[in-house]
Parts: sequence; structure tokens; C-alpha cells
Amino acid sequence: LAECIDMTCSEGNACVAKSHKKSRHDDSPPGVLRMSDCTVNNCGGNGLLVIEGGSLEATKCRLTACRKDGIDVKGKGSSAEVSKVEILKTGARHVIVSKGATVSVTDATMDNGHSSGCHVFGQGSSLKLMRCNVNETKKNGVLVHDGAHCELRKCNIIASHDVGVLAVGVEDKIMDEETNVRLVHCLIKKNGYGVWAQD
Repeated sequence: LAECIDMTCSEGNACVAKSHKKSRHDDSPPGVLRMSDCTVNNCGGNGLLVIEGGSLEATKCRLTACRKDGIDVKGKGSSAEVSKVEILKTGARHVIVSKGATVSVTDATMDNGHSSGCHVFGQGSSLKLMRCNVNETKKNGVLVHDGAHCELRKCNIIASHDVGVLAVGVEDKIMDEETNVRLVHCLIKKNGYGVWAQD
């Protein structure tokens, strides 16, 4: 458990959560990173990286000026539950979910990213956003593709340069699973385009 810690690292990722399992038959517990009231600033890689079945629980944290992504969660069995966080001025995306990972983000503010605000892709990958604000991204507010799932509830997606919410592969005949996006009571405005869905 990390509480009330300020982290600055000029190179690499600030924090990594990774499973210690040597094989699929290994019963070792997953690597769990719990953070509360922490600040991650000016890291040379990702702010928080979750891989190989690791798990992240973060609340009331602030991630600023990460050279790559704010939070990167990848791989089947990897997961993150994030609440009341600020992710600001990232070099790439605020949150990226891939390769079958699952992430839930609640009451977050994500401002001024140099790519898409939230990016989720790959079959089995899932992102749920609740009461989140995604503002002023250089590309898309939320990008979902390659059979991933994303649900946005009571979110504001504002002033993305390209598309507020972009879903690619919604009727993909080649993939086993189609891309799926669900929007519930969201405000999407001042983007290049509001919502765009395509095969």
C-alpha cells in the first residue's frame, strides 16, 4: 500500500504491478498495487503499468506529465479499479486497456493528452467509465476497436480534436467478437465529431 507519496522518475515507469506466477498452474497471488493520495509527476514512461495478471487499486491520486501513458493495463487477468484521480498532460493516452485486461474508472478528470484520452482494444478488453471528464485530447476522447468493450455512464467528453467517441469494428465479420460501446447519459460536445461508429 502506497499512501501520500510523491514520485518523480525521469526514466521508465513510475509503478508496475505484475503477477508472480511462473505458469498457469502456479497458485501464487497476483501482484497487487494499492495507492491512495499519491502524486506521480514527470515520469519517463507510463505513470502506472499493470501487466501479466497484476492488479491496481488507486484512489485520490494525481498523475501529471507522464511521457507515455498515464495508466496502461494489458494482458488477460490484469485489472485496475481507479477512482477520484486526475490524469493530466500525458505524452500519449490517459488510460489504455489492451490484450484482455479489464479496467473501471470512476470520478476521474483526464485533461490535455497528446493522443486519445482513453484507448481500449483487443478481444476481451473492457473499460468502464463512470462520471469521468475527458477534455482537450489531441486525437479522440475515447477510442475502442478490435473487439473491445467500453461503457460510459454520466461522462463528459469535451473538446477532442478528432472524435469524441470512436468505435471501429462494430460489425466485424472477421473477428470473433465485435467492438461494443455503450453510452448512458453522457455529454459529448465541442469535438471534431461527436460519436463515430464504423465496421
